[in-house]
Amino acid sequence: MKQSQRIVKNAVFGIGAAVTGGLLYLATILTIAHSVSVADFGKYSFVLAFAMFVSNVADSGLPRMVIREIAKDRERLVAVVLVALVVPFFHLGTDVKISALGMSIATMASFHASGYSAVLRAFEDNELNYLGFVLHKLLLLGLVFAIVKLHFGLVGFVAAHLASNLLLWYFYHLLVTHLYAPVPLRIDVPLWKSLLFSALPMGGGVMLRSLALQLDILVLTWMTNLTAVGLFSGPYRLSMAMRVIPQTLSLPLFPLYSRTAHFSPQRFTEAYQWSVKFFALISFPMAAFFVAWSKPILQLALGTRYLAAIPAMQLLGIGLVPSFLSTLFQYLFAALDQQKRFLASTCVGVCL
Repeated sequence: MKQSQRIVKNAVFGIGAAVTGGLLYLATILTIAHSVSVADFGKYSFVLAFAMFVSNVADSGLPRMVIREIAKDRERLVAVVLVALVVPFFHLGTDVKISALGMSIATMASFHASGYSAVLRAFEDNELNYLGFVLHKLLLLGLVFAIVKLHFGLVGFVAAHLASNLLLWYFYHLLVTHLYAPVPLRIDVPLWKSLLFSALPMGGGVMLRSLALQLDILVLTWMTNLTAVGLFSGPYRLSMAMRVIPQTLSLPLFPLYSRTAHFSPQRFTEAYQWSVKFFALISFPMAAFFVAWSKPILQLALGTRYLAAIPAMQLLGIGLVPSFLSTLFQYLFAALDQQKRFLASTCVGVCL
């Protein structure tokens, strides 16, 4: 298969998987929101945000590196120990503390799954990677639906995340083992250091962007109560589902940026201007739709309990415009080999 055909194949499978997986995950969130109270949904949102925060800190962008072997390093153990030390100091109930610890362990499992996923991407078998992504979201939705029917509550939702992440890890492990070669998980500190220092310039900025998406929930939990967190989380999760669109559409642009950045600066400038205009054109109607139709959207998706979050929904709708446009910059800076500048600018943005 020609390189151009591989790019088109990966782009088509990527867009299809992102749309399908995004819709499945949105259905999962809406199922949980409809089945529990606003305060309990706030608990779930906090637990999920805290676990993603821990996962991003432990990740440090490593899965973005093209690797030939996967090492199980001590940093993962350090992260779990830190979670165990921090969780008891939460001013929340015991169920939330236990769930935060369990969800953090679940995200550690997803980290190792992404390691095997990196091998699939390295061999450009992205369709298998996307298949695992969609199956994971489908399994999670099925488990959450079962948890709702069995009335297992917050701990049950955490168990659903843990089970689906472990099965995704095992699925990728089977694919890599049968298609390529057995890839052992082992403690390899020198390899860990090499991967970490190689990944930080490229993955650091992306990691900080991911952290910033979770800080809103964490800070709101610290400053207010779980009911307020639940009200904010409803429209927040809806807006997060919309952000899958620019993330998916920007992926096929990266090869174009990479080819033109150093060999045809004029063509690179044209590609950048065209992509910014395109992303602006698709973001403005979506933002206007979120602002103008915030009440019907909330009522249809989440129910009348979340109508108090209409102002938050409108502000998040306005925020879709800069969110869409900023998605391009991680690929622009990478194509220009300016990852450190991207990391520095992201640090400034997170601090602000």
